[in-house]
Amino acid sequence: MNKNKDIEISVNGTKKITIKKDNRKIQANEIFELLSYSNGDNFKFEIVNDKDYDVPVLKFFCELLNEIVIKLNTDETQDIEDDFNITERECPF
Repeated sequence: MNKNKDIEISVNGTKKITIKKDNRKIQANEIFELLSYSNGDNFKFEIVNDKDYDVPVLKFFCELLNEIVIKLNTDETQDIEDDFNITERECPF
């Protein structure tokens, strides 16, 4: 979460998507392209919100991405809930 409350999404340190504060929408195809899923991929999310801006918004988005990743990996991993369960420590809301 940026200071101006835009949500910036980066993958491996590269900025990919910015969701503007005044238009908090993201399309399914944007998430699909963001993940660029290939069989066997593993995902880990890090939420950076040092000033606790719009916590409910980030919590919702974090949960959305988590659900998508779980569904992508359901066929690949037996212990998916252990691997992709977001804890309060990882997603501090």
